[in-house]
Amino acid sequence: MKTRKRLIAHLLAGILMPAAPAALLAAPGDGSVGNGISLLTNPEMAQIRGKYVVDTHRVLYFGVEMASRWQTAQGQQLSGGARLGLDFSGGGTPTVSFTPTVSIVSSGRTPTRAAPTDRHIEPGGIDNVTGLGQTIQVAGDFNQASNTLGIRMLDSMPESRDSGTEAVSRTMTDNTGATASSGLDERGVMVTLSIAGQGVVQQSIRGAVIGGTGRGAHQSIRTLGDAHTISNRMQLSILMKPGNESTNLSRILGVSLSGLRGL
Repeated sequence: MKTRKRLIAHLLAGILMPAAPAALLAAPGDGSVGNGISLLTNPEMAQIRGKYVVDTHRVLYFGVEMASRWQTAQGQQLSGGARLGLDFSGGGTPTVSFTPTVSIVSSGRTPTRAAPTDRHIEPGGIDNVTGLGQTIQVAGDFNQASNTLGIRMLDSMPESRDSGTEAVSRTMTDNTGATASSGLDERGVMVTLSIAGQGVVQQSIRGAVIGGTGRGAHQSIRTLGDAHTISNRMQLSILMKPGNESTNLSRILGVSLSGLRGL
């Protein structure tokens, strides 16, 4: 139970991204900056620390869906996914649901070229980033790679919600050195696809990248091969309690999260 509470706290701290407090945004202005907006003084700025996080008691539901796909030049297909839901509607400790999915489909074709030995990619980059981190590192030709993040502010509780956390991790491997895994542990949620000598694809929440210390949402693609098609997709879903105050917070949070997609 302690581990679950600790995980929930870390997830909310890392994913309910910074938004300016409503009191600051609604402060009366002097008209020189904009209607309803006023500049903060240097002493006020000096007192600001860290980031503003929406109180958990104002959140009814928080969900994360991740999907990673990798198709090689020979037609081999790897996929991994994760669906996490935190239901706060009952009050107190939320109901946690988690569903991992993995798949490897072999093409049956022998690779036409050996893995390159003169290519190199640094494994670091965003492992220690706090907030949103996305990176694509390619050392090859004719590759297609993408990281996408979507945010959805819900109007009602999702109709279909997974129940329980019996399957907290799944892993699949084949005889070509390919591995697909998806799991939930005390570090957070992570989906990983890897092919020996060709690279690694990862998505994580709360900086679950192995060896990393950052928090937030991370997406990374690293490949040394040619003609690969790789994609990472992540969607965050948030439902706030109804009411004027929560509606305002929902709007502010939505604007703040949406702005991250341009980073």
